[in-house]
Amino acid sequence: MRNSLYIKQKIPFATTFLMIFALILLFLPPVLQAGTEPDQNHSFHLDELYTMAVREADRIHMAKESLNMARSVQDQARSAIRPHVEAFAGHSFYPDRSHMDPDRLNTFGLRLGQSITLNGKEWTALQMSKKAIEQSGRDLQSITTAYLLEVGSRFYQMIRAEEEIRIEKAEILRLERHLEEVRTRLRLSDATRPDLLRTQAALSGAKSRHSAAREILEDQRSMLIALVNLPPDFTLMPPSAAQASRPEESLASLIQEALDARPEIQSLKLRLEMAEDKIQIEKGGIWPTLSWSARYQDTRPSPSEHSDTTSLSVGLELAVPLYTGGLVPARIREAQAEKRMAAFQYNQIVRDITLEVRRAWHGLEKALGSLQALEDQLLFATENYQAVSRQFEVGLANILDLMDANSLMLTAQSSLATTRLDTHLARLALDHATGRLKNTRENKKTHNPETVMSP
Repeated sequence: MRNSLYIKQKIPFATTFLMIFALILLFLPPVLQAGTEPDQNHSFHLDELYTMAVREADRIHMAKESLNMARSVQDQARSAIRPHVEAFAGHSFYPDRSHMDPDRLNTFGLRLGQSITLNGKEWTALQMSKKAIEQSGRDLQSITTAYLLEVGSRFYQMIRAEEEIRIEKAEILRLERHLEEVRTRLRLSDATRPDLLRTQAALSGAKSRHSAAREILEDQRSMLIALVNLPPDFTLMPPSAAQASRPEESLASLIQEALDARPEIQSLKLRLEMAEDKIQIEKGGIWPTLSWSARYQDTRPSPSEHSDTTSLSVGLELAVPLYTGGLVPARIREAQAEKRMAAFQYNQIVRDITLEVRRAWHGLEKALGSLQALEDQLLFATENYQAVSRQFEVGLANILDLMDANSLMLTAQSSLATTRLDTHLARLALDHATGRLKNTRENKKTHNPETVMSP
């Protein structure tokens, strides 16, 4: 009797255990699968965009291929100062029966030779090819920094568009609340119908600006996707600082730094040197050319009664150009014109970079200088709006006063947000103008995603 009771109590426990085990098997695979899914939060800060741009941009890849081409040109120039070795073979057949020589001749041999110009233009061409590699490297730096400037500008412009949307959303919420208050007062005969229409018009204008801001945001998003190959659902992490800081150096120091560091200037300096080298190369056309050669030949006649012969010869030749139809002087004049043009371009780029640094400097000073006034304006406009709102609630202010206070606060918010982002854009332009703009992944290892961009 006791055993039967034990069995009756044991069966429900076993059934419960099996049910729990089945539920674990049912729900465990989805949980494990969810735990192994990759993170779909595509959020990027500016340094990550720089790194991705350098890795993904076709414009930069094309510049790298130009560098590879310059290295190939150096190999070609190096081959001109090395002896050339070639093997040759020949077969001759004489069908004429009256021919006293062998019917067939098989010839094999090696030929070694080299030609050099007495003014050493081959060595000059080799040195010129080395400078061409360095120039291609400078051009790669210039293209990379220009691309990073474009990416950074689009980054801050998209942040600005997002900030405008946030401001317009807050404006819509305020106006919707005011609209409800006006409707309530209109039912109580405490407001007029023009007050209602004025509030509705202001709300429609805010919605229109919000829609335009969304289109601007999508346009900036499309540009960033094209530049950096980002996923469609990406988001941006705003800069950690509310505003950019001015550099510690003076304007004169920054201009000198730009003239020393900008890759465009370094590239044109190399181009000037290469233009001088090209003049020397073209002048080599009026210099004698010294050639030497060594030849080994093995001749095997047929039929076999004729003996095999071998020969070894060494030759030295000096060729002096007497008349080239005016080709060499024309090429020299062309090379001299290229040198003068490179000098003009160098002078022009110096003036352009100096102007670029000055404009970026003054743009940053202008943005930073107006920030304090805009912050004060927003503070006063906010306090004014709050005061007018309280007056409107108790009937001491009309809808015109409220709309004016709201517009003043909206303008102050938008101006402050725009100017803060303008400081980042101006500092970005200044860093590019001075040659400081690089892939910040090498210099910045930590990032602060928090922001105080909101006014």
